[in-house]
Amino acid sequence: MTSTEISGLEPGTAYTFHVYTVTGGKTSIGYVGTSATTAEISVSMSASDVGWRGVTVLWTAAAGASGYEIAWYVGSTRIGSNPVDGGSVTSAVIDGLQPETAYMFRVYTVAGGKTSAGYVETSATTAAIPAPAPVTAVPDGLQSVTATWTPVSGVSGYRVELYIGSTLVDSKTPTSSETSATFSGLQPGADYTVRVYATYGDKASPPAEAPVTTPAIPAPESASVPTIGWQGVALSWAAVAEATGYKVEWWIGGTRVDSQIVSGGSVLSTEITGLQPETVYTFRVYTMVGEYVSTTYASTTETTSAIPAPAEASVSERLPRNRKKRLFCWRFCIKTVSQRPQKRT
Repeated sequence: MTSTEISGLEPGTAYTFHVYTVTGGKTSIGYVGTSATTAEISVSMSASDVGWRGVTVLWTAAAGASGYEIAWYVGSTRIGSNPVDGGSVTSAVIDGLQPETAYMFRVYTVAGGKTSAGYVETSATTAAIPAPAPVTAVPDGLQSVTATWTPVSGVSGYRVELYIGSTLVDSKTPTSSETSATFSGLQPGADYTVRVYATYGDKASPPAEAPVTTPAIPAPESASVPTIGWQGVALSWAAVAEATGYKVEWWIGGTRVDSQIVSGGSVLSTEITGLQPETVYTFRVYTMVGEYVSTTYASTTETTSAIPAPAEASVSERLPRNRKKRLFCWRFCIKTVSQRPQKRT
């Protein structure tokens, strides 16, 4: 045996070692000696450039060190460690950390292939994930909104939420490579807020948000009555893009008489029957988009025709067997309730 290990020495201390010969249970008086100084433990350590996924740790160099080992902990749990080659190296970047997490960092000295039992330590709490600001949101028609945001490097994805006031309407979870999201089936003419979070594991950034208002449903530009009768009218109106149907109302003065739903955005006319003759009606046409109805309308005011007089009349006389009887007969031109409106001339 020509070597041995001696442990339990003090770091940074000069030692002299004597080697004696032992034979037959006897130890020699003479010896050979050598001197060595144990490596020092770094005397100080700090953290800088604390980000949301990484930290730079710094320490003072230890005399005699050939390198260092850096370990990091959350509470008493050791999360990981990295070797550092070179006794003159005094800093290292530790990445792959969790955001908004308190870490303890320890630096051990390595010399002669051995790692010191002692260490210096420092603590740091990683930053929050940066918000994906700025966010923009624009309407894509009456019922659709598209949000776009600034990408955040290193995140695992995003969470995009849509609100009316404080009520969550919808949410989406785009991947880390996506920077936009579209919401459809929205309420026209409503005020929304889009909130975008960057996510990493179970952590999320503060939200970046933007307001957006969907356009109101437009009314038809015009309405007209090309055909009118004494009990009914034919009503027509101009088309509205994105309409799924129309709502028609008829009024006498300030009183609504009745209404009718016309399905289909391409259907631009309807017949209204059961009206009173010689009566002034106002007809209103609203645009429908799904379940939503425009707040404005196109209108026209018309007066139904008078009841037409009989076309002709005659008097005839017949002589029954036992007595005379005068019969007054006539023919009417008045149409029944189911009569279609007369076309205007």
